Amino acid sequence: MLKALFLLNLILILFQVHVFSQTSCIESKNLGNLIAFEHKCKYGFKDNNDSIIIPLQFDYASDFSEGLALVSIDGKCGYINICGEIVILFQYDYASDFSEGLAAVSIGGKYGYINKSGEIVIPFNFDFVQDFKNGIAIFKNNKMNGLLDKYGNLILSPKYDEIFNFNEGCALVEFNEKYGYIDNLGNELTPIIYDYATSFINGFAIVRRNGMYSFVNIFGKEITTILYDNLYQFENGLAMVQKNNRVGFIDTTGAEIIKAKYNYADYFSEGLALVGINQKLGFINTRGEEVIPLQFDDASSFKEKLALVAVDNKYGFIDNSGSMVIEPKYDYVESFNGGFALVKLHNKYGYITKDGIEKINLEYDYGESFSEGFAKVRMNGKYGFINKNGNVILPIKFDNTESFSDGMAKVVLKDKCGYVNEFGELVIPMIYEYGTSFYKGKVRVKLKNKYFSIDKKGECVEDCQ
Repeated sequence: MLKALFLLNLILILFQVHVFSQTSCIESKNLGNLIAFEHKCKYGFKDNNDSIIIPLQFDYASDFSEGLALVSIDGKCGYINICGEIVILFQYDYASDFSEGLAAVSIGGKYGYINKSGEIVIPFNFDFVQDFKNGIAIFKNNKMNGLLDKYGNLILSPKYDEIFNFNEGCALVEFNEKYGYIDNLGNELTPIIYDYATSFINGFAIVRRNGMYSFVNIFGKEITTILYDNLYQFENGLAMVQKNNRVGFIDTTGAEIIKAKYNYADYFSEGLALVGINQKLGFINTRGEEVIPLQFDDASSFKEKLALVAVDNKYGFIDNSGSMVIEPKYDYVESFNGGFALVKLHNKYGYITKDGIEKINLEYDYGESFSEGFAKVRMNGKYGFINKNGNVILPIKFDNTESFSDGMAKVVLKDKCGYVNEFGELVIPMIYEYGTSFYKGKVRVKLKNKYFSIDKKGECVEDCQ
């Protein structure tokens, strides 16, 4: 009896020490978000200052979600806190990030859900499950899909071949290669009759039946009495529709407020839409009035309050009243971007400002629009970068370059690529056989026929070997 009491007290003490150390550790860290990273096939975690907080030790790790991170070792999944302490043991064959307080996990081919204490709250009764979103999860049994609530109750028995993620309170479903929609109670909003369907965006979804298109609203009603050859998603309350090779616009009631009579149309931009008939282009307002007559040989949508137009194969710019503010004299132009537009005259490229001044002389054999404050240019067969003052920030000596993305630009010389920063400094050496553009702090590269990802310091973060 005394031995049993001693063991019980010891367990309680150890538990209290564990809880205290975990709580004090978390309080003392004050780390904010940690980011999973990979190096030489092992995962750890860094903070926003790129300092390693949890050392490389896992075979896989995902970013923290709701205070815990999914990690795996030797094919088993568990969870750690921001101190790197194991809070849910490595025991699952599959696991997902925590979502709405629960995580989908699997043992022996069956799936269920656990809470953050590692307790099973929904038993392992399913062939597959997805994460909870707004209190609903999609599950699969016997190859059919249904819906669960967070207590494990069936909202919808498995009856569909596929249930796609809910969006705006509705989910696209598939059965026998036909599509329809259900609400979050599992009720069918439409019959399952469509050959093609999209998810809801801004209250409407595109559907197709017998080769013709319509819109369905979130109540399951087709809003258009006319069926169209094609149509496009609503933007600012209007959608482009196509019938008999003519384009017009409808509103959210399905009314064709701008008759489908144009050979060409673009979305509204800055209150006006570019339209064309018989190879002449102009602009209409949202009431369908042709406020700028269809008179141009070429044109683009308004951007930064100006639109490029062509008259007799020469390009200039108009304002939204139709007034020509930069006379059409160039052989080629691009839309204004950050106050500058690329122009071409007599096979030379330069840049103008909105007052028509040639701010950067037309001296380059090739140019591209500014991106992140810099423009790619070519002279005598070599490439470099200039800034908006026309200063060369990267010498024009490379065989090729790509525009700046995420503060970095790829440069190529003698079939090898590296990366420069916004100061024109080569921060990642030119040793790679292939490379993409930077996105969210990393880039995909190839070296010695191996593909992997590196960060802005050139360190491997994914698929390291």
